Amino acid sequence: MNEPLLTLKRVSKEFAVHSKIFSRKPLSKLVALDEVSFSISPGQTLGLVGESGCGKSTLAKIICRLEKPSGGEIHFQGRSLTALHREPLRHLRKHFQPIFQDPFGSLNPRFTVFDTLAEPLRLFGKTADPSAVISLLQKVGLGEELLVRYPHQLSGGQRQRLGIARALSVEPELLIADEPLSSLDVSVQAQVLDLFLDLQKELNLTLLFISHDLRVVGHLSDQIMVMYLGRIMEIADTREILQSPRHPYTQALFEALPKLTPGRNRRRSILQGDPPSPIDPKPGCRFFNRCPYRQPPCKEYDNGLLEVSARQKVACIRWDALSLTGNSQGI
Repeated sequence: MNEPLLTLKRVSKEFAVHSKIFSRKPLSKLVALDEVSFSISPGQTLGLVGESGCGKSTLAKIICRLEKPSGGEIHFQGRSLTALHREPLRHLRKHFQPIFQDPFGSLNPRFTVFDTLAEPLRLFGKTADPSAVISLLQKVGLGEELLVRYPHQLSGGQRQRLGIARALSVEPELLIADEPLSSLDVSVQAQVLDLFLDLQKELNLTLLFISHDLRVVGHLSDQIMVMYLGRIMEIADTREILQSPRHPYTQALFEALPKLTPGRNRRRSILQGDPPSPIDPKPGCRFFNRCPYRQPPCKEYDNGLLEVSARQKVACIRWDALSLTGNSQGI
């Protein structure tokens, strides 16, 4: 069996919260990530799904070392990312590249399409001639007539494709795509999603695909990981989680999906209560006050992952007593 390409061990991220603007001493801490552990094998696509504010984007920034973790270890190709700084980190970065949520904000408005793709080639010692840049454009379905255009002269879908081409320019093994479809029209989303599928198959890329849409990650991923308030609630092979979700929060995400088949009856529940504050969170289950299946012992459970099978883990002590339903027919 192949060694994991990326491994996270008990990674946490905390932000200091100040009561006053100019106060130097923090009064409390906001816990964005709480001991997150998982791994991705070469050539695999892991879909990360969860509501806004669950820590998805923070996790992406930490993997790319755009943020420093408060605790834990990150290993890429067997090397510790948390121990690397400056030049060694810069050289390793070409092996893992981010794709950002906002394609317009992530592009330099003063760079043409050619400049945008030529710059990373030059930075990492590659040939930055027109033929190399045109080849990158063709990989993502764009024509060479765009070479002299600026970001504001491109459509949203073209800008996102340009962002993908820029990430591919240094031939990375891992792509970290943070909500890459959320700012696009629905018809364009489908095209860009198909592009990810084609590139993953053609280049054997390893992909961490982050989204709030369970239907999207179900279509793309080999494994799905569900996060809630900085913790992993469930991680499993895609087929397992679609057919037999084990965590009540995963089921709630299924029930929130729009119904695709007219006239098809489906139970639809609305989660009760508000999520607890991520500021100085109390011990115990983060999902307790919203869970329709909660029992008194659940309140003390600290959301450690329990093994359902070799392909599925869940952070719920009542998983074997619940009869939860997935939505494999609607994805």
